[in-house]
Amino acid sequence: MDIKIVRLFISLPVPETYRDAFGEWQHECIRRHEEVTGQLRWTQREQLHLTARFLGDVDDQRISALEQAFATVCRVTPPFELIFEKLVYAPPAARSFSMIWALFQDSEPLRIFSDAIAVSCREMFSEDRVTVKELIPHITLARINISSQNFGRHAGNISLNQPPISELFPAASCTLMQSVRDISGEHTYHPLKNFQLGGR
Repeated sequence: MDIKIVRLFISLPVPETYRDAFGEWQHECIRRHEEVTGQLRWTQREQLHLTARFLGDVDDQRISALEQAFATVCRVTPPFELIFEKLVYAPPAARSFSMIWALFQDSEPLRIFSDAIAVSCREMFSEDRVTVKELIPHITLARINISSQNFGRHAGNISLNQPPISELFPAASCTLMQSVRDISGEHTYHPLKNFQLGGR
């Protein structure tokens, strides 16, 4: 049997109000900064997501077992909420930035949930198959074309005015996602299975 390796992660669905607010910010940014925004690859509305845990490359024959393990984690994880903080150039503390993020405040419930997902994977594979990354809750709104030589000079002119978001970000479900890279190097994200939190 041929083994197919797929790249997976667990994401939190982005509410429509957040998609609307971030979409309006993107359009306003394009309108105000035409000379620079062509050097950005914008995340499309339907592709917006907040990663709860990156799982890395997985044998697709393991997906069914992974789904059962995640369902168990989700049943015992109560819904929680996140708080939007601000837009930032990212990654934080890097020498050069490569993205624009919508950053959320640190969340203990999210960290507990993310760690529980990691534990379920380690128990299944009897090894650490989950890529260790610092959990910084965020949504990627744009990626900067790294071949661009001019973006850095103009970046400070791009308004990172905060979208008018006051409501909390509800985390009542999560989705197992597959990341697919096309021949141009662009990634698209495809939902495989949705899970409700709290045994609903």
